[in-house]
Amino acid sequence: MTALVLLGFVSLASFFVDSSARELKMIQVMFRHGDRAPTTAVKEIYPLDPYANETWYPEGWGGLTNVGKRRAYELGLFLRSRYGDWLGNEYLNQTSQFRSSNVDRVIMSAQLLAAGLYPPHKIQRWDPMLNWQPIPVHLISDSKNILYSLKFTCPKYEAMRNELENTDEHLVRRAENFTDFFQFLSRHVGTKVGQQEANEIYEQLYAEMGEHVKLPEWTEEIFPNGKLRDVAGYDYVIQSYNKSMIQLNGGQWIREWLENVDNYLNGSSLSGNQIGFFYGGHEYNLASILAALGVFKPHVPYYSSAVIFELSKIDDKYFVKVLYRNRGNLMKIHLPDCQSFHCPLDTFRELYSDVILDDPYTFYLFRLNDCKRLDSGHTPGFKFKSEMSSSSLLIVIWLTLACTQSYAEELKLLQVIFRHGDRTPVYAMRNIYPLDPYVNETWYPNGWDSLTKSGKIRAHQLGLFLRERYGSFLGDVYLKDKFVFHSSNTHRAILTTQLVAAGLFPPTEVERWHPTLDWQPIPVYSDPVTSSFLYMYSKQCPLFITLRRELEETDEKLVRRAQGLKETLDFVSRHVGVQVTQEEVALIYQNLYAEFQENKVLPQWTNGIFPDGKMKDIASYEYVIQNYNKSLIRLGTGRMIGEWMKNIDNFLNGTESGNPKAIFYGAHELNIGGILVVLGVFESHIPFYTSAIILELSKVNNEYFIKFLYRNNGVLRELLIPGCSSANCSLQTFRELVADFISIDDPVAQCKGTKVLS
Repeated sequence: MTALVLLGFVSLASFFVDSSARELKMIQVMFRHGDRAPTTAVKEIYPLDPYANETWYPEGWGGLTNVGKRRAYELGLFLRSRYGDWLGNEYLNQTSQFRSSNVDRVIMSAQLLAAGLYPPHKIQRWDPMLNWQPIPVHLISDSKNILYSLKFTCPKYEAMRNELENTDEHLVRRAENFTDFFQFLSRHVGTKVGQQEANEIYEQLYAEMGEHVKLPEWTEEIFPNGKLRDVAGYDYVIQSYNKSMIQLNGGQWIREWLENVDNYLNGSSLSGNQIGFFYGGHEYNLASILAALGVFKPHVPYYSSAVIFELSKIDDKYFVKVLYRNRGNLMKIHLPDCQSFHCPLDTFRELYSDVILDDPYTFYLFRLNDCKRLDSGHTPGFKFKSEMSSSSLLIVIWLTLACTQSYAEELKLLQVIFRHGDRTPVYAMRNIYPLDPYVNETWYPNGWDSLTKSGKIRAHQLGLFLRERYGSFLGDVYLKDKFVFHSSNTHRAILTTQLVAAGLFPPTEVERWHPTLDWQPIPVYSDPVTSSFLYMYSKQCPLFITLRRELEETDEKLVRRAQGLKETLDFVSRHVGVQVTQEEVALIYQNLYAEFQENKVLPQWTNGIFPDGKMKDIASYEYVIQNYNKSLIRLGTGRMIGEWMKNIDNFLNGTESGNPKAIFYGAHELNIGGILVVLGVFESHIPFYTSAIILELSKVNNEYFIKFLYRNNGVLRELLIPGCSSANCSLQTFRELVADFISIDDPVAQCKGTKVLS
């Protein structure tokens, strides 16, 4: 194989603004996370590590250090300086998007880059004392898992690499030349080491050096410069050694970039398209991109290094320019066979067409499971014993808002699910409300489907409330292994979850990475597949939709109810512009409420039926229909209850020190309402913005108990679950009560099926 060489790197002043910036149309940035602590995965290949038993408090194993936080933030400041005039001062969710691999340090780095790139500007400042605004970081969809983690998640790729290293003449000779070196390493690390392991050991030593610990004497001649660095850098050459490997590595990123370009070029307007894409990843992602471009020279891309892909329009023609920023130095890349740094888009497509696969799984006859390792996510099965009571009364005990947990010393596990904060109307609603007088609004600066300033304040206040109530149990310091934040994969839910986390865990002195910014990044996990079946099942689970439709057509009670509502549904239909159903009236109610919150004058036809009246009654009954029978519950709300029970079992089956103490879920009102219905404690209402259901697992006299609390519109109350003798419900009793509503089947397969399985 012809050695890959670094072509045409030209150093630039860090804040040099390109002369063609006025023609810039799109930027796409792939960046490595910031400085991190050592990772636990390397323990297996470095058992003699003198720091194997360290905790790396407070960031934890593999966590982002304070230096790494600053470095990621500074990358955002650099991008603001270079592209700020073009991007504008306000963050707009319809033009800029942030994505990340499903790794905490990468999610946090993406949050920090976003914070540096988009500090709140005037109209977006939601807190006068905090120069930060939440910006959603979306995790990559499962179908694009190959983008980020091929080297770790695709066994067939690893088999391809192993075969290559055993058969390629050049690599075999090279390995033979390094025999003595690998034996030297093996003696000192405590296990047999080869090329790939040497790369991981280098990264581990570099992380330990960043933690300012003394490294073993044997490293002095080979690290941080020397043979170990050279071997580590060459590993990225092997990862993209031939066309097949490039197609599965960096070629997939070039494909992703060109897809984004095509979406932009095929769009109707600049404002309606994404023009800024920011991808948080790992050093091997950057190396694979440079290798796919044919410009890689062996090295380890440094923390917060970045490859920047610019699309510009010059004289009505589109051009591509690629830049590489490493260790603070920005370099233009002269792509092979392009006459200048600005490469015509058509030429770029042609040059790299052979490294792009439309479907790598099909091309290499990969089955999806060959290229990923998923946790099954199955909830432990329980014997089904009970039917839900549809007429149970809600018994509540009013509590002081900031009530301190009376038995905090017995609290073992906290789980909280909350609705997002106040939001703007949803763009997709134009399909069922075409006569909306505000259909052409932009809802500047928040945009469609996003959190408003009031929503940000309300979400942050929920975090402050949780801090006040549970602070003594949680402690002051955020620990990534102890506190986990999940979210629906929607802008407003991710933003809300970030704000709850910010209120719950402001940085302590040991966590303070910035002298004046009283905020720290906390990862929010929003896997798109999980979101579909855990939060958005009513819209994204085909079997749920089918069963609901059949139910409404055949259930006597629901048929009679629909007949009684016909006049109201026809009235609403005439005024919204299309024939609407019960479910669609509920959605229209939410949209009207969002417009109402935005201080818009609503149409006259809404008088008398909104915000109170028949529309509200229809909207609140929607939660009952969505949880009307066991089959619907198992496909929907039962998934969240099963998630809670799985978390409890994980806690009970593990050591208390090895499990999360608190798990938080950013969700929607249908999730809150649905849980209340399934628990048998629902009274007709719409759960307000940032309403929350809190589940406390406590241990009293060696027995475990569950308590539910509901916080709605700022008022907290205990819930007495039917079948439980008191608000503190025996865990075993609760287990029996909900067993019938929990499915143990794979949710994706089940949603695509034709019947509800066990």
